[in-house]
Amino acid sequence: MSSLDSYKRELEIQRQARRVAEAQLEDKSRELYQKNQALEAALLQLKEQQELLIAKEKQASIGQLSAGLAHEINNPNAFVQSNLESLHKYVFQLTDAMQVLLSKIEDSDPRFVNQFKHNHDLDFLLQDASDLIQESVQGSQRIQRIVQGLRYFSQTDQRDGRQFDINSCIHSTVELISHEPELQVRINKQLSVLKDCEGNPTLMSLAIGNLLKNAAQSHPRSGEISIRSEQVGQEIRITVSDDGDGIPLDQQPKIFEPFYTTRQPAHGLGLTISQAIVRQHDGRIECSSQPGQGTDICIRLPTAP
Repeated sequence: MSSLDSYKRELEIQRQARRVAEAQLEDKSRELYQKNQALEAALLQLKEQQELLIAKEKQASIGQLSAGLAHEINNPNAFVQSNLESLHKYVFQLTDAMQVLLSKIEDSDPRFVNQFKHNHDLDFLLQDASDLIQESVQGSQRIQRIVQGLRYFSQTDQRDGRQFDINSCIHSTVELISHEPELQVRINKQLSVLKDCEGNPTLMSLAIGNLLKNAAQSHPRSGEISIRSEQVGQEIRITVSDDGDGIPLDQQPKIFEPFYTTRQPAHGLGLTISQAIVRQHDGRIECSSQPGQGTDICIRLPTAP
């Protein structure tokens, strides 16, 4: 064998060895990539489980706090409401009695009556007293509504296991809130055929209504908000969208926190209550928003088994 043939043979052996080495390296790289992908998926799942655990612990803590607050606030607020109602009746009766008395005096001394009303600013006092009582009643009723909202954090047995059509909840909720004078927007419904949900339709209607009200208060430029339902596999998605002011990125993690609000007057419980209800139905609620481009809030629910 000539030296050239020997060199070619040695070169071919080296090429084969290099190809084997490259194939082994490619297999190892592919194996390493797959393991890395599996590790990333496991890490993501671990983070999701950790976030879910933290959220559940937060909800449990808020539930205990809410139960105590609701009890402590309800009792004094109840007798404040009762006293205000009695006080309003008493002021009304005293006003009538005073008018009768002054009319009797006016027959004999009208100048005295006019001077008496002027010196004591009687007309203003009587009217303002009635207005102040009415405002206090409204404030007490607002406290009552807030306390009623807190019960969704302290009662986790609201789900009663009925099967229902979420589109029916959407229809009834839209019909109900469309008559509220402060919501000056059109609501566009885009509903698909859905499988049934399992749970409490009244609570889900409340959750959806809170999302619609929140979207209506975002001042949509088109004067319209939309609600869309769709079936994605075994999951139902209800999305409420607006083209309003949007939510700053640093504020988005806070929107489901109790009492967080950027609008006054508002008690900041609407989205928090919606989230609590959705979680009671084994679902989750997500926010997607760009400042100046509007907001999408999506409820994701499992279908009934």
